[in-house]
Amino acid sequence: MPRDIAKSTLAAAKPLNLGTSLDAFKGVLGTSNRDDLFRFRFDRASSFNLDLATDKGGVLGVQVFSLKGAKKTSPAGDWP
Repeated sequence: MPRDIAKSTLAAAKPLNLGTSLDAFKGVLGTSNRDDLFRFRFDRASSFNLDLATDKGGVLGVQVFSLKGAKKTSPAGDWP
């Protein structure tokens, strides 16, 4: 079973190295661990694609926030 590599607090959020290569990993979410936080940074205005999958057909939700805590939206406004 994969271990919980991402944590549930901003201070302990797992940093993601967003570069030109794919960065894939497995983590654990469950009834006692429902939230995982990740941290990443862009040096300038950028776009990115995020691909999520579960091995048991679960539902995943994503929210993106700025460093100041403001919830970000896509230009099309199609964030859940």
